[in-house]
Amino acid sequence: MFVYAKKYKQGYALKYKDNVWYFAKALTTPIEEMLPDWIVIVTAALPYHDHYVCDGLVADKHVSIGNNMIHEMIQELKIERPKWSSNMRPERTG
Repeated sequence: MFVYAKKYKQGYALKYKDNVWYFAKALTTPIEEMLPDWIVIVTAALPYHDHYVCDGLVADKHVSIGNNMIHEMIQELKIERPKWSSNMRPERTG
């Protein structure tokens, strides 16, 4: 399970349940065409070369994220995004 945060450049910001953020590219239909930002989804982020890909099988868990939690995650993303520009496949932390 991930929180689909938002589209970022040519991919997506996904937060895994263990608090690890991923930058993933979609293999099929763009996620933003199927789902709104800041919701809980079930999908797979698979390592591929120097980045992750979202396998395209996405299920909405029908759970939206509250404004306070969104604000916290936005602050986390400010820290994570610079890491993605230097290495699109982040090290696992947390």
